[in-house]
Amino acid sequence: MRNEYNPAIIEKNIQDKWDTEKRYQAQIDKREKFYCLSMFPYPSGKLHMGHVRNYTIGDVVSRYKRMQNFNVFQPMGWDAFGLPAENAAIANEVSPEEWTKSNIENMKSQLNSLGLSYDWSKELQTCDSDYYKWEQLIFTKLFEKGLVYKKKSMVNWDPVDETVLANEQVIDGKGWRSGAKVEIKEIDQWFIKITKYADELLDSIDTLDWPENVKTMQKNWIGKSLGAEIKFKINGTNDFLKVFSTRPDTIFGASFLAISPGHEIAKNLAIENENIKNIHPIKISPQKIEGALKLIVTKYGPKAEPLFQKAKYQPYSVSISEDLAEAKPNQDVVFTVEGWYKTKTLSNKRVTSGRVFYNKNGLNLIFGSVMRKGSVSDTD
Repeated sequence: MRNEYNPAIIEKNIQDKWDTEKRYQAQIDKREKFYCLSMFPYPSGKLHMGHVRNYTIGDVVSRYKRMQNFNVFQPMGWDAFGLPAENAAIANEVSPEEWTKSNIENMKSQLNSLGLSYDWSKELQTCDSDYYKWEQLIFTKLFEKGLVYKKKSMVNWDPVDETVLANEQVIDGKGWRSGAKVEIKEIDQWFIKITKYADELLDSIDTLDWPENVKTMQKNWIGKSLGAEIKFKINGTNDFLKVFSTRPDTIFGASFLAISPGHEIAKNLAIENENIKNIHPIKISPQKIEGALKLIVTKYGPKAEPLFQKAKYQPYSVSISEDLAEAKPNQDVVFTVEGWYKTKTLSNKRVTSGRVFYNKNGLNLIFGSVMRKGSVSDTD
């Protein structure tokens, strides 16, 4: 008998026994079925602790249900289709197929070493034509039914990865993977008419056995609003500007309408009006911004953060986005302030973020969880 636990030997023997017996391969029988699917990992090459946490949770649920005599089906696959794999393959001078399959084999062996109870006989790879042909079929069917359409839309464009990024993938104005400065670009995109099913989705949320806060988040995501579309006639033309309001009864109190810089009216005005056409970014020195930030942070920091209320707080550095040096009027840019706070029992670094925007009234900063606001006049 061994005096120490050696997982490389003991666990491997048990896992080999599971494989031989096909212990976790789902079979059809009369027991109640339970389907447990965790999101497919992107085959980057190696697992990290986030993977371990996520897939351990799913496996615990599966094993619990097996102990309750459910017929559990827990498959695994790989979210392996897209430009990141191609760009990584180019950087490593191998084919995308070779790069992806090599990473899958490595990560699969790591998952197996954790002893997770997957049915590998049902393994999927989204880069496999046997898989994505069904996605193509579904898209074709949606197109035939008029449920997909194409239009231009403003997107976050990563010039290195040459792909569109979600807002969550843009960190401090840069692509989360490439680190390149993200560009705002108008391109043609395909859209699915999910709004056609918005009411059905909204009504079905109340039937779900989900936590109330999650159901509220889903309802807010669908974002149904009841109101009216109101048309304002544009003087000197036969055109109208259409707006939506949840309070049309207050319409007689409206004093002005505002349009975004990307609106078609704004674009047309820019063609005809030299004053609009020649609007340039406002130059602000990074040193001026840093000084303004420190002044506001020092003034409002202790009030904004509960941890600072009874603590000695001293900001020591401010992280500023590069494009602040040429901030456009009313452009929202995130900044970060780092500082030390001290109490009788604790001394630690605190990181707090906020927003800054510039307009004719000066440099405006919103700082802390309570969103204190201050401004610094634009004088050098």
